[in-house]
Amino acid sequence: MPDPRPTNQYPCSQADLYVVCRIGWNSYNENVSFFTAFNTLYDAAYGAAASAEVEAAVNLPGFQERDEAGETFHIQLTVAHAVAIYKWKSLRSYIKHAFPPELQKPKIESAGYDHFTQAANQNWAETQLLLVAGQHFLDNNTAELTAGGMPAAFAAEYAIASDNFLGLYDKFTDAEQDAQEATDAKIRANNAIYKKLMMMFELAQIIFEREPSKRERFVFAQIYAMITRPGGGTSIPTDAVMIEGTVTDIVTGTPVANASVNTTPDGSTEVFSTVTNADGTYALKVSGLPPSSAGILNVNAEAIDYAPATLPLSYETGKKFKLLFQLSEFVVPEPPVGP
Repeated sequence: MPDPRPTNQYPCSQADLYVVCRIGWNSYNENVSFFTAFNTLYDAAYGAAASAEVEAAVNLPGFQERDEAGETFHIQLTVAHAVAIYKWKSLRSYIKHAFPPELQKPKIESAGYDHFTQAANQNWAETQLLLVAGQHFLDNNTAELTAGGMPAAFAAEYAIASDNFLGLYDKFTDAEQDAQEATDAKIRANNAIYKKLMMMFELAQIIFEREPSKRERFVFAQIYAMITRPGGGTSIPTDAVMIEGTVTDIVTGTPVANASVNTTPDGSTEVFSTVTNADGTYALKVSGLPPSSAGILNVNAEAIDYAPATLPLSYETGKKFKLLFQLSEFVVPEPPVGP
């Protein structure tokens, strides 16, 4: 069987992992002579290489950097989609003027009408099929459509709109795949530095068995507790909350990627938002709240092809919360009459 995509093996956030690794290898460098005396493989060069691997993992593109191309193409694709749908609707109008009533239904269906409802709701794959079918109909019925009042320039305009959408769709899907590959590379690098750190920590427990204070410098949980307690540098500020969770399809349970998760605190005009990863996970930090306060946030999740959902969150600042969204697919009903 093929290998599955990698998942995080470290018991903390990515940012905290990097901090723990840096502290751990700094402690190693300060005590490298003890490590080398116990195991000659663990010398200064080993520590330098391990620290370099940590920095290499840090410097791999983060989520926003990985997602930038896909998000950019998605925005452009939305604009191109609106133009392409308008051109197909124009084609449908020309068909109605070019053919007698009894032939309009099969003609419009031949032009791709079965794909129209989902395409109109920004289903990119269905839009692709709609535009291709429309182009075939134009190519095969140019004379009849022209006789029905279709402008001479329309065929070229339709082709331009269709090609623009299809080209952007190819770029968008390629960018999404590139982002997934980059995400996997980041996770593998993070897992590797965590594994190497834990091997060194395990060795340190033997070397410093009789020195408790020094031994604790090489315990992941001890370092993590130090950096996450108030004043440790990575704790949640007293005027903020951190919301994490997933967005999934309510029927299939599959993750919904690129969903927007957002909220606007009461009395504020600022919108705090993020988007889900390929695995449907998200992390949203809301700041600027009254310090050491409690309240309710209405958190929204929105995604293409899905009905939006809102969940209330009772919060206390300085803490982390989990919200799990399940979205229902949004389907526009078929028109009550024929095309």
